[in-house]
Amino acid sequence: MATSPSTTTGKDIKKKSERRSGPRFDPAEQRWKHVSCEKNRRSSIRGSYDKLVDLVPGLSEKERRSEWKIYVKSRHYLLWLYARNKHLRQKLNELNREYPAHLFLERHDSGCERNS
Repeated sequence: MATSPSTTTGKDIKKKSERRSGPRFDPAEQRWKHVSCEKNRRSSIRGSYDKLVDLVPGLSEKERRSEWKIYVKSRHYLLWLYARNKHLRQKLNELNREYPAHLFLERHDSGCERNS
């Protein structure tokens, strides 16, 4: 009886540890690397929230760590900006003035709009 070419012998199968490339770390080192990466990720997120606090009017230093307040006030500020932009474009239209296309901002609803 002939064997098929897809048949493998025990010699062809490598152990899982042999297949991995690169150095293996002991559990303590893996944990340290994970904690370090997580700290960097959180620091990056905190930095982004800090930038929002600096950009959005109405946010104060004491609200710097309240992500929910930063989110809500940023959303309200964006809604105000869209409404203000729309109002100014209407004024320009009433005056029969042209405006550059880059000043045309439209609000895109996500479909899950809630009133806050």
